[in-house]
Amino acid sequence: MKWVVSWFAKPINSGLAVVLLVASKLTCGAPPPIEHFTRLPAIDAVVVSPSGNRLALLVFSPAGRRSLAVMNLDPIGEARVVGAFDDADIQSVHWVSDDRLIYEAHQRTAEIREGGAGTFAVNHDGSFPRSLIAWRYAMNETSSTIRSRILPCGWFFHSTVDDGSPDVFVYRRVDDKGGDLKHIQLARLNTTTGVLIALSYGMPEGTRQWFMDEKREPRLVSAYREGRQKIFWRPPGADSWSEVADFDPLNDPAFVPWLIDAGGESLVTGRLGGDTSGIFRFDPVAKRVDTEPLVRVSGFDLSPVREVDSKTGRLIGLHFKADRPMSYWFDAKLEAIQRGIDAALPAGRSNQLYCGRCESTRFIVVRSSSDRQPGTYFLFDRSNSSLQPIGASRPWIEEPAQGVAGSIG
Repeated sequence: MKWVVSWFAKPINSGLAVVLLVASKLTCGAPPPIEHFTRLPAIDAVVVSPSGNRLALLVFSPAGRRSLAVMNLDPIGEARVVGAFDDADIQSVHWVSDDRLIYEAHQRTAEIREGGAGTFAVNHDGSFPRSLIAWRYAMNETSSTIRSRILPCGWFFHSTVDDGSPDVFVYRRVDDKGGDLKHIQLARLNTTTGVLIALSYGMPEGTRQWFMDEKREPRLVSAYREGRQKIFWRPPGADSWSEVADFDPLNDPAFVPWLIDAGGESLVTGRLGGDTSGIFRFDPVAKRVDTEPLVRVSGFDLSPVREVDSKTGRLIGLHFKADRPMSYWFDAKLEAIQRGIDAALPAGRSNQLYCGRCESTRFIVVRSSSDRQPGTYFLFDRSNSSLQPIGASRPWIEEPAQGVAGSIG
């Protein structure tokens, strides 16, 4: 792949978004042109920085390549491209801190060949770009004694840290001689220097999943050995892992670890005697899963996307799909914000909230969509309960005019 950061996106600002809210007439007649649905979106995805003051956007270059742009939210500014390639698409992006991002990219082919993908880091203003992981099986030496700190094929991004450092968690897939997964190793990677710190010493055999607590310490792992799923727990201050569950993953009471909440509470997903899957509390000390689910949606298997405050590690909400996209908030203040936004925006919309340090951030980004609206983005300011337009996924698609409130109270 060739690294290109040479063009700027058209401004994605309030002026553009306001046009989307101007009343339009609903007319009957010819159906919308097919180009409305095949045309690449103006905004493909967004990710809010930890403080909520910046927004990362996946946008498309004039050549049709998915690229990374960043815009300020205080006040709403123009989107500036900080990561792009002339032969590859950016697939995902995460904020390492309020100043630095990590993103993954690969070529648009059915089979990604060696050198056709990688993981990169860059500052919000486009400075200090760095290649972190390259899909190559061997890295060239930089001198006779110093090897490149770019990680080779087999390493992948795991999760962010948000502790003030430029670090992220990465993992390495290790296969056996037959090419099957043997275990997963965990490490901490500095996105500025490339320094790697291993965290896998003493890990149980067959480890497949790693879960960190609110202090960013590995606390629980899931392993697979001889057709059995095994869960191991390491109490704070301990050096060794203890087995706390052993079961057949294809039969009840099978479950999948999901999250360690602030305070050390472990949450898992599974059916566990019900007709649909849900979220349950798991006590690793007592080696027991609660019989009553924390969350379960009647008639639907739950595939939740968690909303966790990136600073405190507290689970504050989750997003899921039932008969429509929905959100459930454990935090009363965010639940009130959700109700206010739902009332302010047109009826029938699904309004998803995006935030980093959700409990303390001033700004929250809202994606509002429906079967007639591909998606518009708004900025909610908690200081004055105002709602400002940011931009739209497909601004060329009109919908029947409906009112949008400027403030929420």
